[in-house]
Formats: sequence, C-alpha cells, structure tokens
Amino acid sequence: MGWGVFPLINSEMRVNEGKFKTPMIFGDGFNHVNKYRDIEHAVQHDLDKWLCNMYFEIDPLKIINC
Repeated sequence: MGWGVFPLINSEMRVNEGKFKTPMIFGDGFNHVNKYRDIEHAVQHDLDKWLCNMYFEIDPLKIINC
C-alpha cells in the first residue's frame, strides 16, 4: 500500500491547478504527519519508506452557466 499527501487548496483558497509531483510513502500511513516536511523527514531517516513519486495534473472543470 502506498499513500501521499497533496494540498488541494492553495494559499489563496483556490483549487490548485497545474502539474505536480508528490512522493508516495510505503505502508498504512503515519499519524504524526501533518506537514510536507514530516514526509521529507521520514524518508531522510529511512529511505525504505519511500515507494515512488506520483506525477499528476489538475485541470479543474469549467462550469458554464446557461
């Protein structure tokens, strides 16, 4: 099982758009992770926790009012 964390909302409270990369972590997850640097710290201390990188693109649907 792998998992990753990505903020859907940016600092302007809008949905993020564009191409992104997030590290995937091996296992069921960690309860102590609440910041991206927590994931970086975990991988730095034990590289076996890193599974892969996930690359993805967010392109929100444009809603047209009729």
